[in-house]
Amino acid sequence: MKKERHAKIIELLENQMICTPKELALTLKCSEMTIRRDLNELENIKLIRRKHGCAFLMKEAKPNYFHEQIDEHQYEKEAIAKAALRFVHPYSVICIDSGTTAHTFSRFLPDNIPLSVITSNLMTAVELSNKENIQTYLTGGMLYHRTKSIMTDSRETLTQHRADVAFISARAFRIPGGAFEHTYPLVETKRALASIAKKVVLLIDHTKCEHVSLCNSIPLNQIDVIITDNKTPAEILEKAAALKKEVIVVDPEEGSERHLIFPPAFSCFAGKERLRNNGFYVNVMIRFWKIIMNPIYFMCLHSEDVRKFFRRFCGVTKDNVMKITKMGNGYGQKGHSGKEMAVG
Repeated sequence: MKKERHAKIIELLENQMICTPKELALTLKCSEMTIRRDLNELENIKLIRRKHGCAFLMKEAKPNYFHEQIDEHQYEKEAIAKAALRFVHPYSVICIDSGTTAHTFSRFLPDNIPLSVITSNLMTAVELSNKENIQTYLTGGMLYHRTKSIMTDSRETLTQHRADVAFISARAFRIPGGAFEHTYPLVETKRALASIAKKVVLLIDHTKCEHVSLCNSIPLNQIDVIITDNKTPAEILEKAAALKKEVIVVDPEEGSERHLIFPPAFSCFAGKERLRNNGFYVNVMIRFWKIIMNPIYFMCLHSEDVRKFFRRFCGVTKDNVMKITKMGNGYGQKGHSGKEMAVG
């Protein structure tokens, strides 16, 4: 209830610019004391500012218009859009929401493969109208002028369709919440597009991690892939990867990208320092490695039949098993380098 009231306050301030607690109380049908408490909380998270008995939005919380946002962080958006193309395949059905990063993605869709696109963005539909191999379905509803997007009348209308991938943008992103918007008008359509897709790909640049928003559009547990740029704080990327999200980080200047996969793949050929940097989860995997390898080492040491079995069916010699086992037992000890413990 409180979150909905906070979102409604933000929406009223977007439309009216400045409001007094009394005006807000009358509109929301609650006491002025409740409104004052709400305004205090919103001011603490730097969404609004209060002065001379009035409340107004902070610059970061003010509504952005499509034509203002489309040119912001253009290089990052284009790099993110190009990285997202890996999830587009011939004859697939994809969803594209109303954000400017998602719109940038639509510009790079190839015209030489057949696709079906479901979008809530009016500008995206216009962009795709020039690509004859792409069938475009525009969601029905009321036009939201600021973002040039369609707010769907009924979620059930979209659930009649099925999509392979939904490409979703956001006003803000945080962990463990997920993707957020400032107000509710866009939330329902974003949720509807995500609900009909097998995979949800979130397209966000680094600035989205600096904003605070109130309305949770897509919970983190519904997001499969996060594509962002290399200015996004490493702590956020690591947390997302730790929650088993596929994270793709692009570098707009170099045109490169890297993947964060968690937990890290264990390799007995890796050097000690590399393993140690991966922290707790590698320690767990090392312990599991010891449980498996120590009995094999013991059997190879004392049983000729076991050694013959490994040589014949696995190509593993007694010396290799000893070296691999010593690598596991020596993890974390000084004086061991990756070369010294590599399997010969």
